[in-house]
Order: sequence, then C-alpha cells, then structure tokens
Amino acid sequence: MTSVKRPVQAIDQNGVVVYEFDSIRSARKAGFGSNIAQACKKKLKTSRGYEWRYKPDTLPNEKWVPHPYFPIRCSTLGRIEFSNGRRSFGAENGQGYPTVRVGQKCCYVHRLILEAFDPCGEIIWFYSDANYKPQVDHIDGVRTNNKPENLQWLTTKEHGNKTFSTYHNS
Repeated sequence: MTSVKRPVQAIDQNGVVVYEFDSIRSARKAGFGSNIAQACKKKLKTSRGYEWRYKPDTLPNEKWVPHPYFPIRCSTLGRIEFSNGRRSFGAENGQGYPTVRVGQKCCYVHRLILEAFDPCGEIIWFYSDANYKPQVDHIDGVRTNNKPENLQWLTTKEHGNKTFSTYHNS
C-alpha cells in the first residue's frame, strides 16, 4: 500500500499555525518527532508541544455544517469531513452511490448531507405518518451530485412514482 502525502500543520497554544510541512515525513525530518500521525488523528493531544492537524483541503465557496447525529461535518459541495480532519466525497458502491464509513457504520453521503442541511426531514419514528419522507432523491438523477440543493426528501411512494416516470418517459 502506498502512502498519500498530506500536508500537516503545527498549532501553538494560542491556536496559531506556526509550522506547515508537505508531509508527516518532512515534519519528522525537521525534528518534530515520530508521534505526529497520532496527533493528527487525535489519538494524542500534542506532539513536541504542538497540536497537529492535516492541512484542510478547501474548495472555493465551500461551507461546512455539523451533522446532527454523527461526529462529522457536511459541506455545501457534498463532501464529508471526519473528526480527524480528512475530507471526502465518498467512494462509490456497486449501485453508483458514494458512501463513507462513520465509525462502524457505512453511510450514504447523500443521506448524511440532507440530514445536515434539511433538518425538517429528520428521522420520525412514526412510520404511519403519511408525511414521513424516508427516501433521499437526487433531483437531477445524478447519484454522485450530493450538493444539498440537488437533494430532497420524498415518501417511498413519491420516490417510486418519480423513478417510474423518469425511466418510462425517456
């Protein structure tokens, strides 16, 4: 398995980024010790007196909101940020839907994004409620487009009707 070079940052007690390196290996060679990876993954609070984190990879106009149930953040561009700072669009499953692992659970990215950006659709445990909308629909039909404005909650019946009409009218 090949390792991916990820830039890292050292942060002082005041929360100021004081050093940046293009990889953990570069930081080690500069004399910052061998515990940087554990500190970046939050397994250690500090290494050599600094808090460490992977440098965030930012995209233009991207905004982040916390997820209501999991210790992750969701972005306006359809990405997930994990507690260790790693950001991902997810990996496509066999049906073409991006998924991520959150703890021991495999989750659909589209569901995580919509739960974070549209709390009106949050889980209601009364399935007899006619307004319960458990299905996430990609408005444009593109399974990898997980931007919040492309996602909507639908009832199972609404989703089935939309899917039927989409495939029978094309």
